Formats: sequence, C-alpha cells, structure tokens
Amino acid sequence: RARRKETLENLAKNIAYKVKRTRKPVSLEPMNPYERRIIHSALQNDKYVETYS
Repeated sequence: RARRKETLENLAKNIAYKVKRTRKPVSLEPMNPYERRIIHSALQNDKYVETYS
C-alpha cells in the first residue's frame, strides 16, 4: 500500500507538470476513494492546479 501511495504521488506531480506546461485539463482513470484522496492531498498546496472528483 505504501508503494501504491508513492506511485500515485509521483503520478500527481507528473500530471501537474504536464498541466502547467500545456495549460489543458487532464482526466485520470477512475480511482477508489483512497487513491483519489492521495492525488488531492499531493496537489492541494499547488496554487496552479485545481483538482476535483
């Protein structure tokens, strides 16, 4: 579970970088609540990225 969390946090950062570079929204695949929470938490302090479920 810890490895999955690390993978999701890296995914969030990579997607955020892509969004900032392209200025286009990105949709991720459906996730369970635990995984969505990790993505939201990883990006909550990034003022240039908005997340929603």
